[in-house]
Amino acid sequence: MDIEAKGLTKNFGQFKALRGVGFRLPSGSRTGLLGPNGAGKTTLLRVLMGMLKAGGEISLGGLPASTARQRLADQMAYVPQIAPRLPAPVGEIALAVAKLRRGSVEAVLKSARDMDLDLDSAWTKPFAGLSGGSRQRFLISLALAFPVQLYILDEPTAALDPEGRQRFFSLFRRVAAGATVLLSSHRVEELRHLVDRALVLKDGRLVFEGPLEGLSTGRAGSMIEVRAEATEGSARLAALGFSRTVGDWWCKAVDLDEKRKLLPELARHMDGDWADIQVRDMERLDLDGTKGQSHENC
Repeated sequence: MDIEAKGLTKNFGQFKALRGVGFRLPSGSRTGLLGPNGAGKTTLLRVLMGMLKAGGEISLGGLPASTARQRLADQMAYVPQIAPRLPAPVGEIALAVAKLRRGSVEAVLKSARDMDLDLDSAWTKPFAGLSGGSRQRFLISLALAFPVQLYILDEPTAALDPEGRQRFFSLFRRVAAGATVLLSSHRVEELRHLVDRALVLKDGRLVFEGPLEGLSTGRAGSMIEVRAEATEGSARLAALGFSRTVGDWWCKAVDLDEKRKLLPELARHMDGDWADIQVRDMERLDLDGTKGQSHENC
């Protein structure tokens, strides 16, 4: 299931959580979502899941998200960063998910065993009464009990001990093979074993989209922004992989190699197709909020 987002914006009062975020995740891609605290990662995932309303456009599997989510609900799995305090018994939740997936509850029990979680003893307990680690193991067990087309995972290992994280890695690799994955984590070293692409958010903006190796080699970090001047210009930008943000502005996050190829192409069509080009170069990716800086070139 492919995902395409165009010009996503979300404000909480005066705080701008998402600022014209646009990207495309091909079907079967495995993408890590990175960024410092407050960058907008959880907001973006909740918008994709339909838990928050936002400006812009989202398509899932080539369909508008507004209609696709209901049609594709049984082919999507989600693990939130913070487990909800559900009062329902664990067993009722397991049975409900199995029914939604049109599968057997035995698959949930097996997934839980793989996560070293004894559901038999927790079957009648309220979900909210489990420990933080057990709640997270159960949510992971539910998400990975049945193969689906799309996994959206928000810091799935945050509440797990080292053994729990290793169990998650093993189960994830086995179950999620071939599916589209968007996984948020602040542990870059873990992502290297799980994904091959990256989206990096900073201050609500997308500052990198591309192969994960671009982060480790220091090639990441340019945002090209173009203001279209005519309908033909907008069409050309869309064909080049740009996403519309606000008004006539379009943007694309690129690595160093793509920037070198793209800028001459943009310059050749400066007259008539677009009125302005801006390049923001990230000297160092700031994933912890304490290092790095950026500057703009026009």
